[in-house]
Amino acid sequence: MKLRTSVVVLTALFGFNAAAVARVGEDEKQIEARYGKPQKTFSEKGKFRDVGYAFEGFVLAVTFIDGISRREGFALPNQTPMTDDSVKKILAVSAGEGATWQEVAPQDGARFWRRSDGAAVAVLEADQKLLSIQDGKFEDPPAP
Repeated sequence: MKLRTSVVVLTALFGFNAAAVARVGEDEKQIEARYGKPQKTFSEKGKFRDVGYAFEGFVLAVTFIDGISRREGFALPNQTPMTDDSVKKILAVSAGEGATWQEVAPQDGARFWRRSDGAAVAVLEADQKLLSIQDGKFEDPPAP
């Protein structure tokens, strides 16, 4: 998975110690205002662009489609599992005003949430090292 590779590369480059927030749906200028200048562009293909950031204790890989954030993956720089508190903080802030997250049935050890407005989903991988929040209609770009 490209996102995992992106997070691993960012992990090797940066180290911080605080909480971060997910803002799927923001444009590139809003993301830059929130997370700072991008640390690395991993790929660009047509309308898809994968960019890495470091922010308050997390490394992030953001996928933009037509300049809008559609997926944001969060990991700790030391590749340790995320705590329940970290996951809850990211989900709480990313819920948006008036929305909440509902956990749905796990699959293959991964945990899943659906936002109450249906606009986003979240996945904590089985190893608990990567939390991805994405637009509910997001699809990866086609393979070359």
